Amino acid sequence: MEQQFSLKQKKILVIVVMILLLLLCYKRIFSDTISMITSYQNLLEKKVDINTLNQKEVLLENSLYELNAFTGNEEIADDLIQQKILSFTSDFNEEKISIVNLNSSHIFHSKDFKIITNSLEIEGNYKALISYLYYLEKNFNDSQLVKVTFEVKKDHVQKKEKLYATLLFQNYKPI
Repeated sequence: MEQQFSLKQKKILVIVVMILLLLLCYKRIFSDTISMITSYQNLLEKKVDINTLNQKEVLLENSLYELNAFTGNEEIADDLIQQKILSFTSDFNEEKISIVNLNSSHIFHSKDFKIITNSLEIEGNYKALISYLYYLEKNFNDSQLVKVTFEVKKDHVQKKEKLYATLLFQNYKPI
């Protein structure tokens, strides 16, 4: 039977069989391996994405904690905030300031949070008011001081000019 085929035909037959074997090996072994390698690389990319998402989540939680600490104490009841501001101001050791006016709380509601704003007007000389503001910024953590305005008003009874400071405090609470 070997005699029937010429050497050239035998070489062609061997080449065809080799090509068929290569195709069979590719179909059975190599294609599965290549698909596994690509799926493994995709999983590695997803793992890196998940790790970066976890890091971003931790950063967001930290920034949210810092913002909550900055905006004041959320655990205090709305009606107690004003009392704490008043007691803190009256406990200040400086006799050169006096409380002139304490307005009622203004509450603003949105869909995510509510803002409680309190207004306090005090009177005194410039140095006493500034030292009180410094003391307030350093030691009062129940509410956030957001605005201070100074105003000089003339007292017609005593015929003197007096310095007044209006302080706005805000608390943010999630709904």
